[in-house]
Amino acid sequence: MRVNPDEINPNATSFVCVSNAEIRAAKIDWITARDGDTPEDQVYMLFEYFRLLVSMQAQEIAEEFRAQHQR
Repeated sequence: MRVNPDEINPNATSFVCVSNAEIRAAKIDWITARDGDTPEDQVYMLFEYFRLLVSMQAQEIAEEFRAQHQR
């Protein structure tokens, strides 16, 4: 994850930017583990990490949308 100080919205609740590449890498890690012989608890953690990144990116998109459409 990266942070660009020039793009920080002081009203935002989060300052972390999640890239599509990070989500893609997390998904590949999870699927590879799921389809391999990785222990179930580690597969679960990889899935939760992937889910967290997707959720964080969705929140970022929503915050950007709200900031652009304030009255």
